[in-house]
Amino acid sequence: MNALSSQQEFAMCQWRHQIALRNWNLLPSNPRSCAAFGYTVSGRQAGDLVELDQFVAVVVHYVRPRNKSAIIRLTGFHGSTVPWGVKWGGLDASVFEKDLALEPRKNANGRRLELKQPHLIKVALQVDRKLWDAAATGRKSSSRTQPLRLPKLWAAFDHATANHIDGAGPELQATCRRRRKTAHALMRQNRRRHLGYTLFPLNWVSQHWEEFAAVYVDLYRFPKVQVVVDELYGFRGACEFDFRRTRFTQRAPRRTCSDRRPFVAA
Repeated sequence: MNALSSQQEFAMCQWRHQIALRNWNLLPSNPRSCAAFGYTVSGRQAGDLVELDQFVAVVVHYVRPRNKSAIIRLTGFHGSTVPWGVKWGGLDASVFEKDLALEPRKNANGRRLELKQPHLIKVALQVDRKLWDAAATGRKSSSRTQPLRLPKLWAAFDHATANHIDGAGPELQATCRRRRKTAHALMRQNRRRHLGYTLFPLNWVSQHWEEFAAVYVDLYRFPKVQVVVDELYGFRGACEFDFRRTRFTQRAPRRTCSDRRPFVAA
């Protein structure tokens, strides 16, 4: 009744080989100086374009609390549309936070991974493998670490609306100067059709965010895993991103009683 499926057995074999037998003494004293970024897609994926809410960013950090076992912090984040474009991550968009150092189990809860999600375990191990190679061996050359690259986004409009969409913004103007073309020409050349929608690069049309019919993430040539030097928050074009804070680790705010003695809310 509690027998594991072939996928779950394979995930457990991978975890034991990669994590359970790991020599944590090889990890430097400040493992959080770099992190690894990957992704998974919820639901079925058909082609390189996936809807924004299907894309889950997966981030792995190593944490070495004093006198405690190492933690492989595994966090997942969604993206959402905002008035300036798309916001990746942050407290409201954190999907999960797990510890990959804990052995996955069936019907697990809390920080332990659930064996009923072997695909997530597979992605987590892929991301962890890249990070371990960079962090444990100290190889942080430019060939292994890089600025965080976000996926290209496409804003979708119904055909009637698309005919009245104009491009604007510094990203479009920079492309105009680089390619020596007008904004109108670039908008015409870079429009595409998908599932009955007309798509434009989101960076060029973010001012029309209220008219988006959908937002698509472009996975074409987007790296499966990136090792970055803890550059997990900031702005990039029409995107804001915060892959550090989660709703699972956010501390409760300090409040003050009437007698001015501070206390921490439970």
